Amino acid sequence: MAVDIKLWAFGLINQFLIDNNLLETAQKLSTEAADIMEDLPNMILPEHSVNRSLLSILETYQCMNLSNSLQNVKLEKALDVEVLVKPNGAFPKKQEKIFDLIHNGNVLCCKIFKVPLATFPDQSSDDIPQFSTFKVLVTSGTDKLIKFTNLTSGKLIIFFNHHSGSCLDFDQHPVNLNLILTCGMDGTHHLLDLTTCQVRKSWSDHKKYVTGVKFSLEGNNFATASYDKSVNIYREDGTADYSLVHKLNFGGMVERDNCLHQITMGGNYSHSKTNMNENQDDWVSFTPMHLEGAPSGNHILVYTDSQAGMLTLVRKNGGQVCSFYGTSVDGFSQPRCCFDKSGAYIFATSDDKIFVYEVFSGTCVYKLSGHKGLIRNIFYDIESGALVSCSFDGTVRLWR
Repeated sequence: MAVDIKLWAFGLINQFLIDNNLLETAQKLSTEAADIMEDLPNMILPEHSVNRSLLSILETYQCMNLSNSLQNVKLEKALDVEVLVKPNGAFPKKQEKIFDLIHNGNVLCCKIFKVPLATFPDQSSDDIPQFSTFKVLVTSGTDKLIKFTNLTSGKLIIFFNHHSGSCLDFDQHPVNLNLILTCGMDGTHHLLDLTTCQVRKSWSDHKKYVTGVKFSLEGNNFATASYDKSVNIYREDGTADYSLVHKLNFGGMVERDNCLHQITMGGNYSHSKTNMNENQDDWVSFTPMHLEGAPSGNHILVYTDSQAGMLTLVRKNGGQVCSFYGTSVDGFSQPRCCFDKSGAYIFATSDDKIFVYEVFSGTCVYKLSGHKGLIRNIFYDIESGALVSCSFDGTVRLWR
């Protein structure tokens, strides 16, 4: 015979009241639920539940939930072992150098590139072996210039002024270190050749600001993102010339979506989507403002416009790992984030400060202070372990 769950519940509650000397309440229950209570003597109890109290059943239920939760955490930890690296306390903490005279105006982007000494032989020094490379600070500003500065000496090497609007982003070819992509507010993007100090090729395929450019890992493809709601993909034809081969159009601005979009480089450029929402619905509860790949290669850090100042770490194949809170950001901000080389620490801009988070604990462990204006961009150099930041205070700062 099937167990009457409702009758069993009344029996458990009645016994709980009696055990706790709540006799008047028990009597009221018997009066108000007389039709049910009169069947208690004939109640058939579930197997393994004879003589068990309400508290013992709830305790067992709680333990089962905890066990299931721990099993899920254990599984996720195993999947995320690459990114949940135990911290060692080694990350940039001190401001080593300030570059305050590079641009006439606000600085919009800054990165550290490695450039062949043969390209600029006049930059040789006793510290740089012959036929080697040296570190260059590359910056762009509201003065519409892109400048290459010797990171060690602070001396200007070369500048470019090919954009009619401010340059918003640039990237270096992963193999041919003399090729640099740039993009800007004029809706164009360009390929620079440092060996000739000239623009090798220009494109105007977008209709609005081009906000980002990025080479593929092999350098045979690159992608651009724009406020015209599109992402373009270009492929090399074998002669170091790139042509548009694929275009992905969005319903809104490229950032305003609750999904991560992944496009396979090469072949038919297949497109897949991963929902960033924890409950997998289509509600856009936050806007992703910046993406940064983790050193593991299997996770992506998403800086959102959440009022809680949230960055969330998601698996490339879907599912949230953890979130980090406390930065100052809104829908009008241009927040940036990046990892250190170990993947144990995250750097995130917050007004005029840089928050340093431990991935393992999810807590902010340090704040880099020094800028006097909104920080526009940050970049971590894996080889040197240095962090650079640029700000609307007109300076670029080097942290170690």
